[in-house]
Amino acid sequence: MAARRWHRVYARGWYISDNGKFNAQLRPAGTYPYGKCVRHYAVFHVGSDDMIGTARTLRDAEKYL
Repeated sequence: MAARRWHRVYARGWYISDNGKFNAQLRPAGTYPYGKCVRHYAVFHVGSDDMIGTARTLRDAEKYL
């Protein structure tokens, strides 16, 4: 499996998840308040940071959940 890339989420108000997976949300590629996202991603809460993992396809993004 390819290494996961994590990116800080600067906008608030996302559905977030801890590593226990609940409240995780997948969102499509597009333009968002923090900038352009060209890949699907899953949003997680890691410690005090909101992070996203990117993936080329929605199916790949589901692996983060």
